Amino acid sequence: MAYGTDLGNQGTAPGIDANELALLGKAGFSGREAIEAATSAAAELLGEPDLGHLRKGAAASLIGVPEAALQDPRALARPTLVLIDGAPPPR
Repeated sequence: MAYGTDLGNQGTAPGIDANELALLGKAGFSGREAIEAATSAAAELLGEPDLGHLRKGAAASLIGVPEAALQDPRALARPTLVLIDGAPPPR
């Protein structure tokens, strides 16, 4: 199972939808499984095995979230750190 959005539908904004992540929890996903659905599983489904993982040689685009995201994956929608290709995004 992979997390995804229907971007382009009315009322759908770019980014991670906390409510969609909460629904994964209601469907029985653990916090870790919800995070994997939104990262490595989604990347693999899209044929991008180098995305969604932290490992040598992988793309250095990532978000930082509190450890509490393991209990409440909605925290993924409120990252405390964002790096795109290893640098903060331009403001």
